[in-house]
Amino acid sequence: MHATDQSEGALACQTLRFYDTNAEVYAEQTRGIDLAHLYKPFLSALPPGSRILDVGCGAGRDLKHFVEEGFEAVGVDPSEKLSAIASEFSGCQVLVSSVLDLSFNQEFDGAWACASLIHLPRRHFPSALGKIFLSLRQRGVLFISMQIGNGEIVTEDGRFIARYTSEELSDAIEQAGFELVNAWITPDSLPGRQSVVWVNAIARKLSKA
Repeated sequence: MHATDQSEGALACQTLRFYDTNAEVYAEQTRGIDLAHLYKPFLSALPPGSRILDVGCGAGRDLKHFVEEGFEAVGVDPSEKLSAIASEFSGCQVLVSSVLDLSFNQEFDGAWACASLIHLPRRHFPSALGKIFLSLRQRGVLFISMQIGNGEIVTEDGRFIARYTSEELSDAIEQAGFELVNAWITPDSLPGRQSVVWVNAIARKLSKA
């Protein structure tokens, strides 16, 4: 279903309700996913012991991995239930917040936004990238993954998703003040989702004049 069939506010509430209602099931489904192919290029671009902001941390899978690799990590997620699960699972601080409400100022060396900003309306995407830009220290590293496609949709389970072409994502990243380092395409990591394809990107924060 096209997202235009419902109001933006209703879709946001509907999406958040999905994660709050299905938090435990979602945690079980996603914790076992092997994302080594995404972790490696991101973490290798960071100095040892760097501080990472996990934007939309879900059930804490990636937070836990970052800590186990010797990094300091802080999570942010708008779902209260997922945030509680993530904090307990990873042992990290997890804030209940939308990316649009972040107020960090150059506090992190890296930002990880893995399949999380897809739930933002496209018109809010530049603001979200701006908040992440401000949260990063000079030359900070951003990893982001978004579903490839066009426009905005609502999935069968009621979640809102905004999709982007590779070119659209690259342009948005650069317009936010980042230097695009690399971009590549991967299939979905969950079984039975062959139609879902992701564009991943690593970028570095540039100084603004």
